[in-house]
Amino acid sequence: MKTRHRQKGQALIEAVFALPVLFAALAALAMMAYYSLVYYSADYLLHEALVCSTHLSRQTCERELRKQLQGVLPAGKVLDLRLQGSGKQSRGSLLIKLIANSESKKTEMKISKTIELPF
Repeated sequence: MKTRHRQKGQALIEAVFALPVLFAALAALAMMAYYSLVYYSADYLLHEALVCSTHLSRQTCERELRKQLQGVLPAGKVLDLRLQGSGKQSRGSLLIKLIANSESKKTEMKISKTIELPF
C-alpha cells in the first residue's frame, strides 16, 4: 500500500515537465508551417506577378500582388517589392516582414525570381 501512496504525485510531476516541452514543440511546428505557407504563397504570387507584367503595366501587377499578399500576411507587411523586365526576361524581388512590429531581422523573408519567356 505504501508504494501506491508514493506514486500518486508522480503523474503530476511528469506532466509539469512534459507539458512545456510539448507546447514548445507545437509552437515551433506552427511557426514553421506559417513560414512555409508564407514562403510558398509569396513565391507563387511573385511568379504570377512577373507573368502579369508581360501583359499589363507593372504598377497594376504590383498593386494586385500587394493586395493578394495581405491575405497571406495577417500579421506581417511587404517592405519592398520590385518588378523589372527587359525583353524576354522578367525579374522580381520581394522583401516581407512576417511580424510587422518586430525589430528582429529573423522575421524578414526575401524572395527573388527570374523568369524567361519563350517568345
